[in-house]
Amino acid sequence: MTPAATVLRRLCVAVDATGYGSKTDIGQLAAQRHLVEFLDDAGQSAGLRRAEWARQPGGDGEFAILPADEPEAAVIDTFIPALNACLRRHNTMMLPEARLRLRVAIHFGRLVPGANGWAGPAPVQVARLLNARPLRDALVDIPDAAIAVLLSDQVFTDTVAQHHTTVPATSFRKVEVLEKEFRADAWLWVPGHDPRSAVTPPPTGSDTPPAGPAPSVQTTVHGGVTGTDIVFGIRN
Repeated sequence: MTPAATVLRRLCVAVDATGYGSKTDIGQLAAQRHLVEFLDDAGQSAGLRRAEWARQPGGDGEFAILPADEPEAAVIDTFIPALNACLRRHNTMMLPEARLRLRVAIHFGRLVPGANGWAGPAPVQVARLLNARPLRDALVDIPDAAIAVLLSDQVFTDTVAQHHTTVPATSFRKVEVLEKEFRADAWLWVPGHDPRSAVTPPPTGSDTPPAGPAPSVQTTVHGGVTGTDIVFGIRN
């Protein structure tokens, strides 16, 4: 009989550097070194135990599973701002081609350790969020931003909307993510910037809506502030 799988529920954090493929070999090595250094520094600033994270390095990125007792609010409240500060200090001293800018996706959910990584919906969802067009476009639309973050709807609803963080809900913009077979609401956050300034219409083509303004609907964001939710399409 096959033993029962060990089912866990954990916070997943995925990070990826933008523009990594256009760097030289030396530039890529430097980006990898700085990425690990800044993640470790931010973890220390937030009082998180980075050494105990289950980490899968990926050159220009990292996928991490946090221990069950690592506080979710600290990741949003302290870790992300500390990481943003590291990046901004670094980038002020670098030429544009040497700057390091990151996309971050955060989700809490079910996963199972496997023979070659992690199985279950949580790793899949955080990967889809990390590759989502709204997150990628944020760093294009706001060239001064060093980091752009996408929270799953569950993390936003359970942590930010419940005022467990000092980051207000009005710092986020709700977006719809369409990535391959995945479709879900998520919440975009660009620390230090208005996330509503990161708006790019969906691409045109046979598998996308007709060209024109991005469809929008007026909604009431948590905290009673009215904003605009933009729907994005993703190509396979």
